[in-house]
Amino acid sequence: MWPCPSLAEWGDYTRGRHAWEARAVARGPCRCVIDFALVRSCMPCYNPPVIIDFHTHILPPNIRKDRERYSGRDPCFNILYANPKAKIATAEEIVANMDREGIDVSVVLNIGWASHELCCETNDYIMEAIARYPERLAGFCAVQPLAGDKAV
Repeated sequence: MWPCPSLAEWGDYTRGRHAWEARAVARGPCRCVIDFALVRSCMPCYNPPVIIDFHTHILPPNIRKDRERYSGRDPCFNILYANPKAKIATAEEIVANMDREGIDVSVVLNIGWASHELCCETNDYIMEAIARYPERLAGFCAVQPLAGDKAV
């Protein structure tokens, strides 16, 4: 939680050497909320902006190579990826695309597999990928709830 400075303190802080605009609104127990608008051309950047893609899917290369077999094994995969035009991305491809597009971090997700075994196989790939790219990828694995204790 940010400390609650007085308007006079923010006026002193924002005048001259820093290019913040501050606006106070009476609210809550600390009596004010400060909204900031950063003017990049004048303000040194202490916390540079980070671009995060919160919803990407990666799958192991063997799944793309054997797409037809996986489509037959899992109805969710079949709906999403049976069409050969549906793109299946690997971790390396996602990171290369992030570099091209200026994305700092991607959250990589599994899909809703009907099979516990397929869920584990792709979760393992996601964990390997985030180990290879710990500063670039955040993992979001999935479980098959019908697998019971095996899913945990």
